[in-house]
Amino acid sequence: DEPEEDIRHMSLEEQLRRTGRKLTPFHPTRGAAVIFSSGWENMHEVEKITHGTRYAVPAFFTTCPVPEAAYTQMVAGKPKTDEDIA
Repeated sequence: DEPEEDIRHMSLEEQLRRTGRKLTPFHPTRGAAVIFSSGWENMHEVEKITHGTRYAVPAFFTTCPVPEAAYTQMVAGKPKTDEDIA
């Protein structure tokens, strides 16, 4: 038996390559934006910038329905309208 390889020391690109997934580099231009879910389906990493300023607007969402039991933990309770969510 070969010992299992420790992937924690591999770059994200190498990890993706070994699973047969494709890494698609994004080279931003002024005014460009990228919006994507950041779960397992869109593994990503951010490289160090060499000049300029990087702005990030993290927004958290899910495509999974909220279990009814979770609403009992929310101070406001279950939203009744879309405006209640916003």
